[in-house]
Amino acid sequence: MKKTIIITILFSLLLTSCNDNEKKEPAVFVNSTENSLPANEVLTEISYEYGLSSQRFTDADNITLTETKLNNISYYSVNVDITEPFPSNFLLKCFSESKTPVITVSYSENTADMIRFANQAAKINIPAIYDIFPCYGDVESSKYKTDFSNFVSLIKRASPNSKIVWSFNSLNNISYSEYLPDKNQIDFLGLNCIFTSPYDSIDEIQSFKNICENLSIQKPVIVKFGVNHFDNYEHTYMIEGAEKFIEYFYSDLCPVVPDLAAVIYFDENMLNTNSNYIKPCDYSILTEPELNSAFAEITNK
Repeated sequence: MKKTIIITILFSLLLTSCNDNEKKEPAVFVNSTENSLPANEVLTEISYEYGLSSQRFTDADNITLTETKLNNISYYSVNVDITEPFPSNFLLKCFSESKTPVITVSYSENTADMIRFANQAAKINIPAIYDIFPCYGDVESSKYKTDFSNFVSLIKRASPNSKIVWSFNSLNNISYSEYLPDKNQIDFLGLNCIFTSPYDSIDEIQSFKNICENLSIQKPVIVKFGVNHFDNYEHTYMIEGAEKFIEYFYSDLCPVVPDLAAVIYFDENMLNTNSNYIKPCDYSILTEPELNSAFAEITNK
């Protein structure tokens, strides 16, 4: 049976607010327990749900009318660099739109960054799902696990009813077992599957299936999915191929995921990326009518 995880969001706003120019706490600030939900009241399970992920949600005012009209969408997700300010506006917007917030935090070994970020989370203390330090195998494993554990401890002290995701790239055959943190610190397993093309994805699809068939971590699964529909070589769009791939993924690949809790689409235009490691890609669907319709139709079934 497929499951969903929906957070019951309870606001515990503090009466005082601080900015980065005010006094710095030497350790993470923790709200009193009377401001927190009992752990057994945070989650409710029903059939699994869908969501959208976008860096645009860092600025809450940029959530478009199209997005707010997708009533079948239960999750909003945002990617945040740990050196950036805590996305308080994003959490407030999630509350106003009755969406579950998912915050993906990029890796950092800097303890000061971890403490600052957790301090800001504690000041608003809104339960969220935190996808902490998505793993790509580019950091030494023992250090990665230590930094992951330290940051999880800070976030759980800052927002005790928040939930933790450990995620990794599920489209290659690299084993991530050596990076697996303490299972007691993990509430969800995250499978990141961002396809570079709707056509040249046979190996990536097989890798994804293999991982799903051999999962040994007994945790509910959150999938982050996206498909690029811009051809870097021909410099043309592959809208028809992407439309069919979206339908294929949700109809044929999602059912192979054990204990699926949510699927969050990576709605991001990266054509103007300045990274030397990332090719210009366009995963966005809400700006393309055909992809928007395909997404709405399959997620409304």
